[in-house]
Order: sequence, then structure tokens, then C-alpha cells
Amino acid sequence: MVTALLFRPEQGPTQTEISDRTGNRRRRRQCMADEDFLQQFREQLVHWIEQEMETGRIPFRRVETGPPLLTPQPPPAEHLVLWINRASAMAGGLILLPRDLAEDILEGGAALAEAVGLDHFAVWDRQRVSIWQRQEDDIRLQQEWPLGGKQSASALHRALRSLLERLKVLSVLQSAGNTAVSSWWLTNLLHLCLLDVTPQIEQALRTAVDDGRRPWNDLARAARGKALLVLFRLVAVIHARVLGRGIQPEKLERALGYAIGQLPAPIDRHLVPAEGEPPLPEAAAVRFHHLWHRLQQLEKQINAPLLLAALKQLTPDLAPLAPPGPGPQNRPTGRWLAVQPLALAGDPPDALVADAPLAAWHTLCAWLEQRPAAAICVNRLEELPPQQRYERITAVLTDRSVPDSRLRGNKQAQLRLSWPSRRFRLAPTAPAWSYDFIHLLGLAAPAGELQLQLPDSLLQPTIGRPLWELVCSEFCCREMRLEDGNISLRLQRIPDEETVCQLENGTIRRDLDWNLLRQRSLRYLACALDWPDPLFAMLCQNELRLTEEAPPPAELWREQILFWHSSWGRNLAAWCGFNPARARSVFAEGRAKDLPPVYPTPERLQALRNVAWQPDSELPPARELDEELAFWLGERLADPDLPRPNRTVRENAPAPARQGQLAETIRERILIDGLPLFPEHYLYDHYRPALKSWRFSGPLKEKERFFSSIELQGPDGESIRTDCEPLAGCLLLASARRQSVELPTDPQVAADILQRYLHDLARLRRELLRQCRLEAAAAPDRLVNRLWREWGFPPWDLVRQVAALFSPTNPLE
Repeated sequence: MVTALLFRPEQGPTQTEISDRTGNRRRRRQCMADEDFLQQFREQLVHWIEQEMETGRIPFRRVETGPPLLTPQPPPAEHLVLWINRASAMAGGLILLPRDLAEDILEGGAALAEAVGLDHFAVWDRQRVSIWQRQEDDIRLQQEWPLGGKQSASALHRALRSLLERLKVLSVLQSAGNTAVSSWWLTNLLHLCLLDVTPQIEQALRTAVDDGRRPWNDLARAARGKALLVLFRLVAVIHARVLGRGIQPEKLERALGYAIGQLPAPIDRHLVPAEGEPPLPEAAAVRFHHLWHRLQQLEKQINAPLLLAALKQLTPDLAPLAPPGPGPQNRPTGRWLAVQPLALAGDPPDALVADAPLAAWHTLCAWLEQRPAAAICVNRLEELPPQQRYERITAVLTDRSVPDSRLRGNKQAQLRLSWPSRRFRLAPTAPAWSYDFIHLLGLAAPAGELQLQLPDSLLQPTIGRPLWELVCSEFCCREMRLEDGNISLRLQRIPDEETVCQLENGTIRRDLDWNLLRQRSLRYLACALDWPDPLFAMLCQNELRLTEEAPPPAELWREQILFWHSSWGRNLAAWCGFNPARARSVFAEGRAKDLPPVYPTPERLQALRNVAWQPDSELPPARELDEELAFWLGERLADPDLPRPNRTVRENAPAPARQGQLAETIRERILIDGLPLFPEHYLYDHYRPALKSWRFSGPLKEKERFFSSIELQGPDGESIRTDCEPLAGCLLLASARRQSVELPTDPQVAADILQRYLHDLARLRRELLRQCRLEAAAAPDRLVNRLWREWGFPPWDLVRQVAALFSPTNPLE
């Protein structure tokens, strides 16, 4: 192990220290050389194996380095999987590439072999190549041959060919189809299918053109949910044997819908396709069709316990929908409500709230285990009976999306049922989880306990202040833990109980009096959860103050700038989320909303008045400023050696290069033939048509229509009257981007160029929306509107109006 050395400048390093340092560097270089050699050796093996595959003398068709398999323990070393058919999870060989052969290597290799359905695996270390047999309680050596002292490339190539010949024989004798099916192999058969289809479904959802209206806030989550639902439907109908053979891939989803109707309750209700559920793209349907055929081949070997074990081992694929959260080890007494649980212990809860894939997984597991499912199982909190109260609530709230006005109104109405005597005013940007959090608090019975996992944005004042005020007024908090961007709470609905709140963040643990904690601000709670002991002690001893509780004196703005420019001020800024580079403008301009959340006491800051610095001059270097501050503030407040956080504060600056590069990429893909110019480019197909010049001061609007007579009016009040509807449509589109135009007088020619132009605009709009979503732009609809304006096209609302009113056939439909 490489250890840090403490230098002693006054004495110089000893001979032992120099030797240790030299040895450490040598071992570090050797370790890096081993890593580089192992990577090159692995790549060379893959190249040779692919060459052997091309000859057709071995049954393997694909070699994969470290495939993402689910195993009972992490892979022990680099490894190669030789697939006969990856879609069917049919592996023919497994080669481990450890540095040295050890017992843990063999145990990990046996677990990997079980995951790919093999009873054997090979180990290629420095001295030998060996093949091991995996048995129920033992791992036995089957074959072994040394590599020799001098290992040339040709010798290694011959050793690989010998290994492939032996694996070829074993793959025929010990394939997954000829041995008992393992639950881990079945898990990976399902898991590999999910990995293949999820990106295909996500791309289909992203490129689906629905005029900017889309019911999915998180496309990756929606794609994973769709893939899981189809997978669970396949597992259910295979187990019930209610789906016939001979179904084509394009008809698989429809056949599944008919077969689900034959399943018993309540599994049928949770697997039935919901209204508005997107269909599978063609590639995903073919992949699921292949999985269905593979499961049908194994239906005599697959039983309920095996399926149940495979589904429970599939929880890593469910984790993006429901990360592991709090939950009781045993069935709690009283009524129990569970929200988004990934695992349930013992008997089912009285009420279960989960997304459709997670609810289907729980119900399917209960059906296979032949135990009762939850009496109430819904997909949204709003669907629960509002009058019911629960003695125990466990929940994982992860929906960070901001609800639209309609959904926000529904959630506000739901809060009136759980809190009939209170009204809540949340910010318009409040995430969906904050509404669910308040609703869950209202569903708790008197003295009821809640175990909740929330995003750490609870500590942000704009989001968390009304939520924390509700907790302090109605509950007592017994535990709070901050970890991996989430906060775990244990609350009890006893508002005035004297208790101790235990705070943890993985590195510190504090026990604070609850009555004291509830009287302080939300920022104090954030500091208590996050700050190290030396820094939090200064806050408790009133050497630091919170801006939220007592704003700093405005007349000390000069001293504030000096303090935040020092090394200690920068360290404190990293802990409280303030950017010290903005201190000068924030305090000089008096922007109260941008003030740092903490500051030294006014008495300490007043001592900095003696520091020689004028606001209109450059700030002194931080080192010089530290020496001055150490004299005036004292060693404790000026000590820059306090613990530093594992994060840095940086400005949320936009990335114009990324946006510009993305816009240029999209332009090159769509405008291959350049921008269409109307009407010039559309008159090329008509031989010298009669044209008339039109001039206008700005965009025209339809003022009046009387039978076939149409009057258009410009921004200065000028009017244009025409009896030709296609000509009126051409005038409206042309006036949106220019002030003069020559248009044909023949109504048929005008109708033809208008129809073709509208068709091109509709095609370009669809392709632009598809490309923006395909590139995973942060706000694809806004990017579409911006590029549409930059390219000089008429406003899309005007295009839709013209297509509906002035075109003989609407090309936008």
C-alpha cells in the first residue's frame, strides 16, 4: 500500500524514508504496467478469438468483455464471455484473466459461470491455463497446462486455440439447455433483454412527434417502465400457459393483451395495458418475441419458485424506479401504507402505492409465492381513500419533476382532503414530491410513525421551508440521515414530545434536542447535517451567524468582501454553497437574495475596519489578507486549515458552445438542400407564370371574410383584399418574414405552391422535433422554436392557421 510521507524540512528525509519512497514509486509503476499489459493482453485475446470465429470451426459467435451481468457477488477479475447466442443467454465459455490464482477468484468464477448457465470456466493467469468444474458445493480442477517460462505471441496464440477446442467440447456437453436451469441464469436472460430493449424504447419515445405534448417527464424512466411491464406480462402468461404459439412480433403486444384477460385477479388488473401506453418499437418487439420463444423452450424446466427467485434477483433493474429506501424488517402493527417499496418483509401492507411496473412486480411475486397481495394497490397517492389514516407509513419519494398547472391544481385539491383545516402555498416551481410529502403527513394517524426517503432539496429554503414548518408544528423527528443526495426521516405524529433527534451523514453523528432544533431555521438544520464538528461548534458558540435568522448589518459590506476573499472565507463558502467570486458585487450592490447563508458576528467584522483597503481598488492577495485577518479576527476564524468539503462551488454558467454545436449539427442533418425560399423555389415548376408585386409594412392578419372575399390588414392599417383563398394564404406566409413579394395571379398556381410549401414546412418541423429529441436536448421544444425562428420560417401557429383555412387539403394532418 502506498503511504503518505511527512517531510521534515529542518532535518531532511532519512535513508529509510527515501528507500520506502523509492519502493512505493516502483510498486506504483509496476501496478500501472500490469494494468496496461492486462488491457493489451485482453484486447489481443479478443482479436484472436474473433479471428477463430470467422473460420467457423468453433460454435461461438460473439466475444464480450465484462458483460453487465447480475451475479451474487462482484466479478473477481477481468473476464471474457464467449456467446453462442447472446439473445438466448447461451454461453459456451467463460475465461477469467486474474493476475494470480486465488480462492476468491475461483468462487467468483463459479458465480459468473452460474450467471451465464455454465458448469465450467477457464482461468488464464501468469503461469498456467486451467479449466474448473462448478459443482453444488465444490469447485474442482478439470484440466490444466502450463504456459512455460518464455511466452511468445505464437505460444500464447497456440494456448488460446487449445483452450477454445476444449471449451468447444464442453459447451456442447454442458450448455444451459442440457443442465438444470439456474435462477441466476434465468435472471440474466431477462436482464439482458431489458438492457437491449430499453434504449430502443427510449429512442422511440424521444423521436415520437406529438406536436410538443408528451406525458413523460423522464424518458429514461418511462422507457424502463415500459420494458419492465412487457417483461412481467411475458413471465405471467408463460407461467399461466395462456399464450399460444405462432405469434408474429408485430402482433405480440396485442396477443399479450388478450392473454392477460385470462389471468386471475388481481394480477390481471396490474398487467393490463393502460390507456395511452406507447407501443413497442419494431426492434424491441422482435427482441421480446425472441425472449418469448426462449421461455417457451424452457417452460418444462421453469416453475414458480424459479421464476420468483429470478424476479427478486432482478431488483437492480427496478432500482431506477424505486431506489432502496426505509422499510420495516417485520410486519408493523396497525394499518400500514407503503409507497414505492422495493422490498416488502412478511405480510403485505394494507395499502400499496407504486408506479405501474413496480406494482406489477409486487403483485406478480405475490402470485408466484401464493400469498395475498396488498388489499389496496394503486399507482398514485391521489387514488387512496382520503378518509383512511395509517399507524405506519414507509415511503420513497423521488419525483423531482415540476407539475403543470392542471396537475398542480389536482394535488392542491388532494391536500384539502388530507389537511381539511389547513391551506398550503407552495412555490410554482415546487417539485411533485413536496406535494406527496405533505399529503403523506396528513395521512398519518395520531402517534403514527413515518419512515420517509426524500431528495436533499428538502434543505433548500424555497422548497423545504413550508415543509419543515409543517413537520415542526405537527410531528417530532427522531432520526434524520443525509446520504447520496437523499434524506431519510423517521417522524412520529406527537408534536410536543421532548426527544432527541439523531442526525447522520455517513461521517458524523449528532444528537440534538428536538425542541431546540424545531426553533431554529432550516439553514441551521442543513448545517447540522452537513458541517464538520469544528465548523458546527463555531455556529453553536455564536461565532458564526445565519443570515436566515439575523441578516448581517448593511454597513459592514466592505468588511464582508474582505472576509470572503480570504482563505478561510473561501473554505466556509464551499461548505455553505456561496461563490466567493461574487462577494464584491453582492455586497456592493446590496443584493439581499444573494447574500451568503452565514457570516461572522458583527463584532468580529467591525475589527476588519482597520484593514487598509479601498472599495475602488484591487483586493490584496489572499495570503496577505490571511495574515491581517489572523490578527484582527483571531486564529480560529482565520484558520484556513479546517476540513474542506468534497465539492467545489462553481457558477451555473450556460454552455453556449454546446448549444451552438448542437444547433449546427441539427442544421446539417435537416437542411441538406438548404433553406426553402418562398415563393421563388416553388415557381420553378411553372413556366413563366403571370406575377403580381405586393408590398406591406409588416406581418398581415386576416381582418374580415365575406364569402370568397378576404381582407388582410397590416400593422399600419393598410388593407389588401383578394377573392383567391390560396393567394391570401401565400400573402400571410410571405409577410411574416419579408416586406415585398411577387406571387402568381393564377389561383391554381397559387394553390399548388402554397400546398407544396406547407408540406415542406410540416416535414421540416417533424424532422426538427425528432432530431432535437434524439440529441437529448435539455428543452427540445424550446430549441425547436428557437431554431425555427433563426431559420426564418413563418411562426408555426400561423402555418397551422393557413393550413386549416386556406389550403384545399391540410398537409399538417
